[in-house]
Amino acid sequence: MGMFKSINGKRVVVAGLARSGVGAANLLVRLGAVVTIMDVLGYKDLAGYVEQLDSAVDIKLGQFNEDVLNKADLVIISPGVPVHHPSIQRVRQNGINVIGELELAYQVMEELNKICSLGFLAITGTNGKSTTTTMLNEILKNSAFKTVLAGNIGKAITEEIS
Repeated sequence: MGMFKSINGKRVVVAGLARSGVGAANLLVRLGAVVTIMDVLGYKDLAGYVEQLDSAVDIKLGQFNEDVLNKADLVIISPGVPVHHPSIQRVRQNGINVIGELELAYQVMEELNKICSLGFLAITGTNGKSTTTTMLNEILKNSAFKTVLAGNIGKAITEEIS
């Protein structure tokens, strides 16, 4: 996708304002995107996250605004947003690209990999992710690799690479 080149000036909506949403929104602003973040929860529930957002991020809380979603060039969904949410399904049906926060991070890191050598390991599953991730991180660190532990443990991966 050539994330650095193609994202500048694009309208990107981040659906879901929590740790991953903040990381994605702030990273996208740094890449030159015009970013709106939205969540079905209100300000009272999300005040701590709102304070962490770059001032350039447009914030819409209390619902997923489908008018804004349908004008987006790209929609990023945070891990807490169900991929089958009706608003997200309608956006997909309208031909708008929808990717997860982890995919955003991966695509940005692929671009960075053209400049310097980076690796990316992802661990998925139902049980044992934190234990496996922690063990793998320790193995790599003890093998003289510089590592960043992110995702369910620590910060959002998009926050780590921004």
